[in-house]
Amino acid sequence: MFSRRAELLEKNPPREGERVISTLKPYPAYKDSGVEWLGQVPEHWEVLPGRTVFREINDRGHPDEQMLSVTITRGVLRHYLAP
Repeated sequence: MFSRRAELLEKNPPREGERVISTLKPYPAYKDSGVEWLGQVPEHWEVLPGRTVFREINDRGHPDEQMLSVTITRGVLRHYLAP
C-alpha cells in the first residue's frame, strides 16, 4: 500500500506550499467500518483487532518520562512512581 502512494506522489508531486493530503484521490468504494466513531472506510481495508496489528514493547530506563502501559481490558494506564 505504501509503495503505491509513493508511486502516485512521485508521478504527481505536490506543488510548492501544497499539502500532500490534498493531492490524494478518494477511494473508489467505501464500506461501514462497524465502529460508530470511525464511520466509512475504504472497501478493501481489513478491520482487525489491535492485538493483530501491534506488538508488545517493554522499554524501560527513562526516569524523566511518564510510564504507561496498555491492556486489552483496562486500556491505557499511568504508572505513578513513589517519590
